[in-house]
Order: sequence, then structure tokens, then C-alpha cells
Amino acid sequence: MKFGIIADDLTGALDTGLEFWKKGLKTVVVTSSLSIAEHARRFDAIAVCTSSRLSSPREARDKVAKAAARLKKHGAKFFYKKVDSTLRGNIGTEIEAVMDELQIRTTIIVPALPEQGRVVMNGNLLVDGKPLDKTNFKRDPINPISEPNIPALIEGQTRKKVGLITLPTVRENLVREIEALKRRGVNIIVLDAVTRKDLGRIAESIAKTGLSRLSCGSSGLAAELPFAFGLCDRPQPTVVLSGSLNPVTKAQIMKMEKTLDPFVVKFDPKFFVKRFNHCLKDLDKVLEAVKGGQDTVLCLWNGEGFYKSEKDRALSSFRRVVRKITSKERFGNLVVVGGETASQACRAMGTNAIEIEDEVDLGIACARILNGKLKGIRIVTKAGGFGEENALVKAVDFLKMRRR
Repeated sequence: MKFGIIADDLTGALDTGLEFWKKGLKTVVVTSSLSIAEHARRFDAIAVCTSSRLSSPREARDKVAKAAARLKKHGAKFFYKKVDSTLRGNIGTEIEAVMDELQIRTTIIVPALPEQGRVVMNGNLLVDGKPLDKTNFKRDPINPISEPNIPALIEGQTRKKVGLITLPTVRENLVREIEALKRRGVNIIVLDAVTRKDLGRIAESIAKTGLSRLSCGSSGLAAELPFAFGLCDRPQPTVVLSGSLNPVTKAQIMKMEKTLDPFVVKFDPKFFVKRFNHCLKDLDKVLEAVKGGQDTVLCLWNGEGFYKSEKDRALSSFRRVVRKITSKERFGNLVVVGGETASQACRAMGTNAIEIEDEVDLGIACARILNGKLKGIRIVTKAGGFGEENALVKAVDFLKMRRR
């Protein structure tokens, strides 16, 4: 067993365990820590549901300590204390219990889950841009939340010393700041995070600062740990090509920017047609981003004043863009938005056969390219007006979890 996960409810154990399964780790969820011994040799990750969210602090501490002890006894190398992304439950008490049981002096907590609109800024948890205490979670009839500030909440539940690292430092000099807080005797370090890229940086820093034995957070941080700890390879980057000017697609690209923080190049259609050679200069930046492993979006943007008569020239120019990208860099997967865009992309890649493999979401196909320059890679295609706001985020996630 590589990973031991401790969650205070069953859905949390399952959604966090899912992130390890998606990275290729054989994962099981148990509803009693007494079941760990039975499964320890057969699974890479065991998630234990302690059913302690509504327990008294004393009961929660006892349940969590027993789970940590049994996971340790049966060989867990890394531990993850899953916490609710809206801060419900005995968060501070349970983290303290695991730290004491494992004799760990310092750990990191990141409850952010950007895909669900839950981010941390200045130590405060925001849900869809609102402080937690201004949302419906404040009126939860069973477990109401009144404190949106994570350090304050944890300090009220533990004797441990709590510190905070805000977003600018998370994105610059994070390792140095973690080491400084460790030297000052901080035990529980709360970190800001608003995108998945922030979570990836944090996971890498956990590994670099010797804090990998225990980390705490929602399923968001859990998704990044197998990569950072060397338990699986990071997938190659995904390139999103969008020639659609549909408002639905625009909202989906904006959601992807907010959640995944990809490298984005937006071409004004009129400028794209009339000064195409100038636009090609931006492609050098795109190629550099892809080479560096970054997900990338190239899209037409702002269709005001764009006339139908210019459509053919724009699509022809877009085909040249695709041809240049596919000839220069190898990437993992491709997402193409818009029917005409998809046709032009296939022509540029020399592809005339695509085998359907799966459905990402209603009407959004996942297929494998059977010939041409990108033979073998997967492609997701989406009509410009199809899908919910998170459709492109789901498409990128779906492609990254697909096993060859």
C-alpha cells in the first residue's frame, strides 16, 4: 500500500479515492479501519471512511487516530487527510489527531476545489466568488458554517500553531516560504489556491520540502499528489482548438481559463484574416507552452463585425495554424470545437478516419485518430453550441485519465 486516505464521510472517501484510481493506482474504500488488514496487500491506496463529520471532537479524534494507526501498521507510506471543501466537520481536531499518531510536526492544508468554484484567497474559502459564510452552507441545518477563514477555524479546533501562505507567494517562492514557516515552528500551513495549476505547484512543493508523509485537503490537491510523488507520469499536454464564435463556447473557454489556467491565445477574426502572418508570431509562444507541458487553447475571439464573406479565409488561416502546430510539437490529446474547425483540423493533419471510442458528455465524442500526422492520439470534438459551462474542463480531464 502506497497511500492511506482518511475521510470523515463516505462520499469524501470515494471522490478522493477516485483521484488516485484515475492515476492508475488500484484503490479501495473501506467503511471501517478494521478492514484495512484484509486489503492492504492488494491495493495501492486505501481510503478509510471514519464517519466522524458529525461526531463530537473527542469521538472524531479517536476514530481518526485509530484509522491512521492501522494504515501505518499495514504499510502506508503516504497519508492524506481528506477535508470537506466547504469546511464542515472536525477539521482541526482530525488533522491534529493524525499528526500526533504519526508524530508529524508540520503539514499543509489546501481545501480548494476549483472545478466546483471553491477557492482559497487570503486564507478565506470562497464558493462561486462568495465568502463561505455568505452562501447556503451557512444555513446547513445539520452542520452550519459561520467561519470562512481557514486559519481561524483550525485555530479554534487545535492546539497546533497555524500559518498562512497567500496566493502571490504560492506562485512565487513557495518552497522558501514553507521552509521559513517550518523553522518558525508552524505546524499547520494553510495555502491559497484558485486554479488547478496552483494545486500542482503546491503538490510539487510538498514533495520538495519533505512534507509528503502527510498532506491535507479536498480531492483537488489529492489529484496532483501522485504526479508530484513520482507514483505516475504526468500526461502530455492537451491542445484545444476553437474556431467557434458561439457564446456557449466563449463561456466554456472562460471557465477553462479560471479552472485549469492553460496558456491561451485569442485571435480576433478580422485581424486573423487580414494580418495572418503577424498572428503566426504568437504560435511560437504556443509551441513553447506545449513543449513545456502546458495545456493550451487557441481560439477565435470576439466576432463583432466579422462577416460571412470572411469565413472561408478565416478557416483557411486556421488550417495553417493547425498544420504548423502539429508539425512542430507532439502533444497528448486534442480538443476541437466547431464543425468547420474540426474538418479543417483533419485536413491539416492528413486525417480521414477517426474511430469513436467513448462519450465525454451528451453529444461530445471522444475518438482516436487512425491515420495522418497525429495517428494514435485521441481527439474530442464538440459543436460550438453544445455542452455546459464546464464542458471543456471535463473534456481535458477525460482525455488525461484515459489509459492508452
